[in-house]
Amino acid sequence: MNETSKIAVQSPHEVASKEPLAEVSIQTAKVNREKFLAAVPSRLEQREDVIERQLSLENASAFSKLRRLYQLLNELGAIAAPYIACGKGCSACCHMNVMVSQLEVALIERETGARPIHLHSSKVHDLDTFNGVPCPFLKNGACSIYEVRPFACRKHMNFDSSAYWCSPDRSLNVEMPLVKFSSAESAYMGLARVWGNGCFADIRDFFSGTVQS
Repeated sequence: MNETSKIAVQSPHEVASKEPLAEVSIQTAKVNREKFLAAVPSRLEQREDVIERQLSLENASAFSKLRRLYQLLNELGAIAAPYIACGKGCSACCHMNVMVSQLEVALIERETGARPIHLHSSKVHDLDTFNGVPCPFLKNGACSIYEVRPFACRKHMNFDSSAYWCSPDRSLNVEMPLVKFSSAESAYMGLARVWGNGCFADIRDFFSGTVQS
């Protein structure tokens, strides 16, 4: 892995909080993040390192390439599982902004039959725009499109020991330590920008009011 495309650490802003839990959680997350990074096998690091170049040279459909990216994040997520609070039954992150691409919207439509709203340009929202608003695909506390859930959902990892800071009423108070899958994210952006009209928006912009409960 080289310096420009490795799985990189994103340093959180040091946030002064009235709640002493914040600093404890940040330190816990830092420790668990480092354990995860140490647990990623070199073969998987190398795959992440070259995924952008590989997909750019591959003669395959955009959907096929997107699924390749999803599979890579699935494997990274499986390794992260012992070090994150994320798991079945926790849907806190389904009440946050979820930026998706037109390509992902098309895949969701293709695989589920959900009819999206067609957008002609990207929409950018403040971080709190959809804070506390459930994703339209959240059903009975679980993701109903889990197999084709967006890239943003797959890369989200909470390295704390609990989902306390993911709760909508706290999620914007503390910035937790994260990891950035640099090559995978660059590959994703490249695919998304050249497919269709290349627009991005929140998943609710595309599907709110179009998904049957």
